Amino acid sequence: MNLPDQLKKGIFILLKLLAAGFYAQPPTASFTTSVIKCSGQSIIFTDQSGNAPTAWSWSFPGGSPSSSNVQNPTVSYTAAGIYTVTLLASASNFTGAPVSQTITIAPSPTVSFTHPGVQTLCSWESATLSAAGANIYTWFPGALTGATVLVSPPVSAAYTLVATTGSCNTPASTSLTLAPTFTILSFPTTITACTTDYAITIGFQSPSAISFSWSNGNTVPSFTVLPLFNQSYTCCVKGINTCKIDTYDLIVVPTPTIVINPAVICAGASTMLSASGALVYSWTPSTGINSPGIACVTANPLVSTIYTVTGKSGSILCSNSATVNISVDACLGIPMLTAVENFEIFPNPNAGSFSIKLETNTAKSVLEVYNANGEKIFSGRLTSEVNELSFKISSGIYYARIINSDNSPTVKKIVIR
Repeated sequence: MNLPDQLKKGIFILLKLLAAGFYAQPPTASFTTSVIKCSGQSIIFTDQSGNAPTAWSWSFPGGSPSSSNVQNPTVSYTAAGIYTVTLLASASNFTGAPVSQTITIAPSPTVSFTHPGVQTLCSWESATLSAAGANIYTWFPGALTGATVLVSPPVSAAYTLVATTGSCNTPASTSLTLAPTFTILSFPTTITACTTDYAITIGFQSPSAISFSWSNGNTVPSFTVLPLFNQSYTCCVKGINTCKIDTYDLIVVPTPTIVINPAVICAGASTMLSASGALVYSWTPSTGINSPGIACVTANPLVSTIYTVTGKSGSILCSNSATVNISVDACLGIPMLTAVENFEIFPNPNAGSFSIKLETNTAKSVLEVYNANGEKIFSGRLTSEVNELSFKISSGIYYARIINSDNSPTVKKIVIR
């Protein structure tokens, strides 16, 4: 029998379809899960079904989600426990048998912070981070371990904790924020002082802060110190969520030690006075000093004089002083008898006119006048108890020598201005 070609083609396709249906197998459901299964964490279910399924129906009682139609779903369980998971795989018109597995969900640790949230720190402070509820604690950054750790972050930072019990872990985090600085009125932070100065004030003029912590142990806004040696003081000042660090430098300039030597000179002579130990000098009185503003001076006093030299040194010219006594001697080579005061000169000093009053017998009393070089410039007899004299001589030191009737001389100084 000859069949039309179109019919032959149709019969061929039908036979092929019947043969294929005879040999087709339904999918065999199979799946695996994540090795670590902890409460509150994601668990991946991976399809391992055979015979090329094209559809999947998952059932997760107690899980979230409780069912799924995707091939590899992700599920989480809030509470630890034993759960049953079922997979039904299908392809075209064939549905395989469902497969179930029992899984055990381990409890994840419940972590609690001692100081949760954001803490504000000053740059010099440390913070204690504590947690509880697990067996093993790892803190990041730094990979620090332990339930309690001490941290000193150089900048604001977020710290993450991984708390582990068994194979399960729980992440948690807290933040540490460095407080901003603030302005507070203070005394000068660099102070230069002399060792002879009184107490120096270190610190802040306006105590508008919560706490003060000084490197020397003080906890007050300001304090006083004696300038004995160079010293630095650091203060950590804390306000309300604000911080500040100030350093005060006390620079002590040593007081100069002034050294000069006393001298004895003859009237009209001079001597050199030399001071040392300072940078700047000033001599007083300036009478008889050739240049009172230098270290080495020439002194030519008319009378015995106590000179004071003040020396200054250092950037702030710390000062000290010393005195020297310059004794002026007549150096006349004649006896200076002062045990008996047998005459008086007045006025003294004078301008060349003066009176001499004798205290003893005036008979045969002789007056001799010498200049500072020991040269006799006058000799004459005194005739009365009070004798008025006048000389036209230059200013300077002169000496009156009275020789009494018993030939005992007495010498006194006359200052002519």
